[in-house]
Amino acid sequence: MAKTATSKAVPTPPTEQPPTEQDTKKPAIAERRNLFIAHLRQSANVSRSARSAGLCVSALYRHRAKNAAFAAQWDGAIAEVVDALEEAVLGRARDGTEKPVYYGGERIGKHQLYSDALAMFVLKSKRPEVYARALQSGESGEPVDSMGDCDAEQEFDDHIARLKAL
Repeated sequence: MAKTATSKAVPTPPTEQPPTEQDTKKPAIAERRNLFIAHLRQSANVSRSARSAGLCVSALYRHRAKNAAFAAQWDGAIAEVVDALEEAVLGRARDGTEKPVYYGGERIGKHQLYSDALAMFVLKSKRPEVYARALQSGESGEPVDSMGDCDAEQEFDDHIARLKAL
């Protein structure tokens, strides 16, 4: 008598399924907009932030024009970067930057460098009424820089009086 082999169903190991349409979809537009804002908060660069979020710059600007909340997020992100930059500039103007001093190819010390131009830029931006004379005009409409010595002395005296009154 011949034996017949009975076949038992042997389970086959699961094979990897190809990704479904759901798996290959991009994140929702709201998620990508949030990603854009997060990148913008770091770089203040609209184009680079849009690319990193997989969004079109022109579409972002259209959405910004229509959505006040999104515009406020955008403005807030840029403001954070500008605040950090302003803090760094103020620190450099106040504390200077360290420059190493070398002699014979060896570092022998350091020197603290200060930028008068940077300091004046900061002062003009923070107190234009005192430091940005070129931006002001006299009563005659001519630039303050073209005033005579007597007028300049009078303006100086007026500034000193205002400072003493503080």
